[in-house]
Amino acid sequence: MLICFLLAIAAALECRHLRKNQFICELPQIDIDTQEYAGCPCEEKIRLRCAPLKGINCTENSGLERQFDGSSFAESVEIFAPCRWTNKKYYATAVVLSIFLGILGIDRFYLGYPVIGLIKLCTCGMAGIGAFIDFVFILLHFLGPSDGSALIVPWHGFRPNYLSSNETYFDSLDNIFENIL
Repeated sequence: MLICFLLAIAAALECRHLRKNQFICELPQIDIDTQEYAGCPCEEKIRLRCAPLKGINCTENSGLERQFDGSSFAESVEIFAPCRWTNKKYYATAVVLSIFLGILGIDRFYLGYPVIGLIKLCTCGMAGIGAFIDFVFILLHFLGPSDGSALIVPWHGFRPNYLSSNETYFDSLDNIFENIL
């Protein structure tokens, strides 16, 4: 009787309720030009395609129960990864424009801020102080394109990067201290 009950529960499992250790997700393709995930939307989350492990039975959103072989993807498993949305504006270009033409406001025009660009143009970069502040802000990634996208950094340079780990490669601090003591 208990076995029948457990089988009934297992058969009613929906694919979207699978646990993290019951499926494997593939990472999206990397765009060669931007060095970011290809197709990242402005919401800065990209949906991953996930395949339940071999032998798992679950019900898709359509109501169809499937047994997975470990290589076919489940459409109802919705896992999202953070990504950077870019809009073809380069970090190096913004820095160079800010160094050499920041007094004329060209850096602000490049980043999509035409009003501030005109103000800098008419005031000689706000007497140089505004040009210097903009240069520092662009250099430290505090100032980016006006549409909210990220600047393209075609190398692994100065910016916050994603870090992923699992229990195979990362150990908690408690376990590290237990091993030392």
